[in-house]
Amino acid sequence: MQHIPRTISISRDNAHWLDARYCGGTLSRMRGLMLAPPSGALFVFPVRQRVCLHMFFMRFPLTALFMDDQKRVVEIQQLRPWQIGKPSAERVRYVLELPIHEAIPIGTQLDW
Repeated sequence: MQHIPRTISISRDNAHWLDARYCGGTLSRMRGLMLAPPSGALFVFPVRQRVCLHMFFMRFPLTALFMDDQKRVVEIQQLRPWQIGKPSAERVRYVLELPIHEAIPIGTQLDW
């Protein structure tokens, strides 16, 4: 069985950008960043699907980057604590939650 790290390094433009909590299992995706200090979280889904995020028990607003199979940003949502987001416009494979609002254009390529 392959070991999956709890924290994963995300790169942008071929350089380290941030570290994020890896959420690849059902329970870790359900928990996400609830009751956690401000940090990032990478949600990995086994298949492409439409994703709707909730912000229950969150202490800070965040930016959600929805990505396709190639880890390219296809949608961005700004979410506030206790808000329910809208479902992603298309099926995605990855979602990266960031505790900051940074100007990240649609089409940005990320890697890990």
